[in-house]
Amino acid sequence: MSRIVFSTIDDTVKVRFLSNSSNYPFVLEDKTWPTVDHYVYAKKFEGTQLENIIRESPTVFQAKKLATRCKYVFDIDPITGKKTKVKGYGQQYQYRIRNDWDFVEEEILRAGITAKFAGRSSLKKKLTETKTSTLIDSANPLTGPILESIRKDIQIRDLPYTEIDGKNKKMLSALIYLTIKISRLEGWDNVYKEMVGDAIYAFTGEETGQRILSIHQDYSQKREEKSMPKYKKVLNDIQKRIPTDVSFQAGSAEILTSFFAWKENFASSSDKYTLDKNLESVRTIKISLHPGRRWYRDQVPPKIEKKKKRKKKEKKKVVEKEVSVEDYQKDEMYYI
Repeated sequence: MSRIVFSTIDDTVKVRFLSNSSNYPFVLEDKTWPTVDHYVYAKKFEGTQLENIIRESPTVFQAKKLATRCKYVFDIDPITGKKTKVKGYGQQYQYRIRNDWDFVEEEILRAGITAKFAGRSSLKKKLTETKTSTLIDSANPLTGPILESIRKDIQIRDLPYTEIDGKNKKMLSALIYLTIKISRLEGWDNVYKEMVGDAIYAFTGEETGQRILSIHQDYSQKREEKSMPKYKKVLNDIQKRIPTDVSFQAGSAEILTSFFAWKENFASSSDKYTLDKNLESVRTIKISLHPGRRWYRDQVPPKIEKKKKRKKKEKKKVVEKEVSVEDYQKDEMYYI
């Protein structure tokens, strides 16, 4: 998986927008903040005059200097008179970083980054163009995961197409073929959604398969929150294309639809190349699954269970009895 490192002296225009120091003002808490860095630095001193001084700093460099320049001073307890050595900030070193900063820093950073991207469609588009790259902020390790989370939320959107045709139709057929193959290999009459998931694992590989099923969970949740008419249309199209002579259980078509949502909204060029290669050799793909991953692999299929019970029942009927030599000569079958 590729990596994008930013907040360095070598930042290019292509990645500079990811940095918390990039100049994209936003309004939060009824105040305008020049950058995410301004917001985060100021919130270290929330409720003090220094908060506003940092917010109004003309540059990120000055905001950072105000928030980080310090001197050890002594706080004196008014009751006990005990002296405590602490870091003082501000021109007279009279300000202190809030006590809960370590607990709220990530939440504040997330709020600032989210506000920065809100309402900026061009910025959101640039973020989604990073696809599945790992984002690494050299200045703050918390930034990358937050950006990836926002990117994923933006990418969980309705499908950009409405038809399953051409190559998509072939991929759907390939996944249905692999799913039915798994069902028959395991001795089941029905096809369950977990088998569809394992077919995706087999078709795309373990790591990619996990990402797709994770995205499926996100789509399941998002569809409850907002309407996705094209996703629904593709889902209906897939349901019509599923063979009627095989019993596909509830949830199967939804996972197949999420596969195409991943392909259109998340898949990298490398992912798509792998899909094309696997499509050419789908009938020779080896079904290699870890025992115990799915419940259907740990349970005996109903039809096999019936056969076992029938054999057990027939065995109970076969009881050996003592016979005379004469009886044996008359009939070699001495089991009743």
